[in-house]
Amino acid sequence: MLYHIEQGNTVNNVFDVSSNGTVGVQQPLIDHPEGSVLNFKIYAVDSGGQQDYTDVVIIIPDTSVPSVVIDNTIQYQTFFTHAPNMAWLVPLSFILFGSTCIVTYIIWTTKCDCHSPER
Repeated sequence: MLYHIEQGNTVNNVFDVSSNGTVGVQQPLIDHPEGSVLNFKIYAVDSGGQQDYTDVVIIIPDTSVPSVVIDNTIQYQTFFTHAPNMAWLVPLSFILFGSTCIVTYIIWTTKCDCHSPER
């Protein structure tokens, strides 16, 4: 199998391909800024004359390290910011509201004299 590399103007003679298809670097990549994208094609030709290619995209990584701010203060959680508390508080609130509505309705609709004006 024969391998051939087709490089555009931006990556001219920077990369090479060996007889086993391994891509290598011929020149240092220092001329290419961080974050730049290099595109080229590698062609493969077998002994029967069949040819195929693949597009190769190489991205030069950004090696800058962002600054990290270290905060040495202790961050306390309050009752309402602690997630497990909300897991039981929200359903309990609905149950208590519903129960209060039911009890109020039952008291209001029963035949008791607690809400009659004659009292």
